[in-house]
Amino acid sequence: METPQGSEAIQVEAMDDLPCYSATARNTISSDSGQLINIESQSRQRIQGVAASGSTGTSRRTTDTVSTLDDKSNTPWLSLILTSRPYSSGLPSFVEGEPIQGRVVIDLAKPQSIDSILITVKGLIYCNVYETTTFYSQSKPLWKAADDDAPRSSILGIRTTKTKSNMRLEGRHVWQFSFSMPHEFEVRKLVARENKLQSTELIPPTMDGRAGNSSIDYQIIVDVKRRGILQVDASLPSRFEYTPMSKPPPASVLRNEAYLAGSEPLGPNSDAEGWAILSRCEIVRGTLFHTRSVLVKFSFALASPLVYTRGSVAPCSLTIQSDDPQALQLFSSPTAPVVYLRRKMSFRASTNEMDRRSSPKGGSTFSEKVPLSVGVWKAASSDSELQSKRCLYGELSLPSNLVPSFTFGLFGVKYFVEVHPFNVAGFTPNSRDRLIRSEIEIVAGYGDGPRPKAYLPPGYIAARERMAAAARGRGSSNSTSS
Repeated sequence: METPQGSEAIQVEAMDDLPCYSATARNTISSDSGQLINIESQSRQRIQGVAASGSTGTSRRTTDTVSTLDDKSNTPWLSLILTSRPYSSGLPSFVEGEPIQGRVVIDLAKPQSIDSILITVKGLIYCNVYETTTFYSQSKPLWKAADDDAPRSSILGIRTTKTKSNMRLEGRHVWQFSFSMPHEFEVRKLVARENKLQSTELIPPTMDGRAGNSSIDYQIIVDVKRRGILQVDASLPSRFEYTPMSKPPPASVLRNEAYLAGSEPLGPNSDAEGWAILSRCEIVRGTLFHTRSVLVKFSFALASPLVYTRGSVAPCSLTIQSDDPQALQLFSSPTAPVVYLRRKMSFRASTNEMDRRSSPKGGSTFSEKVPLSVGVWKAASSDSELQSKRCLYGELSLPSNLVPSFTFGLFGVKYFVEVHPFNVAGFTPNSRDRLIRSEIEIVAGYGDGPRPKAYLPPGYIAARERMAAAARGRGSSNSTSS
């Protein structure tokens, strides 16, 4: 059987490969000019799972996400099927190094004059329905009509017919496709100027807008171009999540040895290379039990380097000193330290007059008051205790769905570890200001060597979850202009 020119990847599949559908929805997409393009027929989406395991440290199920356009009889005639291992959001998800792959299916009951079928991956900066910018685009032709080479008819119902003025496509066709996203790309000058980008940028991760802010979005779009002045083209988009893959530098030799042995990592006194001491001598003053003034000194350290993989932990160390034995005992309790993981996000503002007045520099920031994670502590086993000194080992859990740290012009995500006044019963601090704040980097991949381990028993983990839930109940969000 001969196939149409440019369609070597055509595969014949049974009709029952496509799942049934129970819901329909009108679909629109935004063009680069900001105008809404109405898709001529109804579109709908269905997710179909296939058992498999992921390769990025988190178990992910291989899933086919199917988007369709229906004809007037509610029968799918165009289907876009993305094969991925999605995370909890439900959208098709891809990480750097994984192919963006799937297939396009056309099933035409009657011959139609189609000139070409194109598949495109787009990275979009979305401000509103009238202001959408394409910062990245990669296209591949799936099929192109050839005036001088009409293929023969097939007994399987896949055929094209040719007249003097056009070529008609009929029957069922399947095209496989696969894209590889680059690590970095060249930015068009106009896009770079409007979004404060460099001429060459790293591909950013998907970033959902918060509190009405703009977002970074990715779509894969099938465009069916028809022949004739009165013929209407068709477009079928499908959103997906994309995550760049980077990994932290190697941990210290002694820390890796501890991970391999399953033992608690050594503290800063025994493994200086494995820790970044953020403050060697912070002083806390206050009144204990309304009767006497006390002074407590502490030093705080995070595991070095300050780059951590989402889904793992950020090890912490506290050294507490005081000449007051009772104060030392209270401050070195595992429930006393208050350490949070927080996030700050930056967005591009819309260019309408109201947004220009509120965000004169073209950007806004969104600082979350609700912590993403609360540190949990226990007495350290590696450092010996002195009469006036105690050491604690702690961990900050890093949720597996965190967007990696990045900066992309006016967009960005940053993470901070904060130390707040100790939670000590009967102690009134002279100041309730934050004590320490340090930026850390969150990445999606694991570094070379053994993976970080959590050493806290389940009881501590349960306590951490209760504290985080209480903090979420008290917290709120804050949005400011940059």
